[in-house]
Amino acid sequence: MGNLIAADSTLTLSSSVSSALAATIAKAFKDNGVHTLTAIERRNFYRWQCDRLGLDVYSFPLDYLETRDGRLILYPNQRATDQLRKHRGLSVRIVSREMVDDLAIVTAECCDRDGRITQAMGTAEMTDKFGKPLTAALRATALMKADTRARRRATLAACGLDSEEEGRLIAAQTYDPPNDV
Repeated sequence: MGNLIAADSTLTLSSSVSSALAATIAKAFKDNGVHTLTAIERRNFYRWQCDRLGLDVYSFPLDYLETRDGRLILYPNQRATDQLRKHRGLSVRIVSREMVDDLAIVTAECCDRDGRITQAMGTAEMTDKFGKPLTAALRATALMKADTRARRRATLAACGLDSEEEGRLIAAQTYDPPNDV
């Protein structure tokens, strides 16, 4: 499944899930996003995802983001990854930081309660849009961005959440969650 917040193809819903919600969930997975759902269906799907992952819905842990191919997906934000780390007993540490050409590469390692370790990388460019080197302050910001990306990806990977969509997001287009969540 291509969604960051998704389930496997053998999704089984408990008897507590209404048939309307089950239809909404099936529609979201079939369409590989929430772009075809109505506002009420999106709200219900948002709540269901938060419940499924053990996230506090009132902290708005998921953002609606548009992919380059026009689909609208739910994406776990910093509040989501913080809650996932806390509830699942995950600890994240930076394993390495290196510079390759004009790219900062950070590798993070996420360890769960059972000792299972997952690694992920985060990158950031060290040049501006014209190819010129960044100033010292902007370099520091870019390094922090690479660090944050590595930590987030390691956390999501340790939780079994797919991050293949991450490279196809249009970061500038963020949608607010439904008003009545």
